[in-house]
Amino acid sequence: MRWLDGPDDTLMFARDPGFVFAANLGASSVPLPPHRGVLLASRAVSRPGELPAGTAVWLQAGPAA
Repeated sequence: MRWLDGPDDTLMFARDPGFVFAANLGASSVPLPPHRGVLLASRAVSRPGELPAGTAVWLQAGPAA
């Protein structure tokens, strides 16, 4: 596991074999880290590339397909 830099009020880490976890603990949307797809989200991620406030996601790591 390795920690990733992210915007204020976020928690992000990557783990093999190619997953990224991102949680937005803030009050506004933040950019998602580079990824190939959303695997699981605590609520809908309706705007591509943005992590809504109060949401956590597991992502498939890598550049967008």
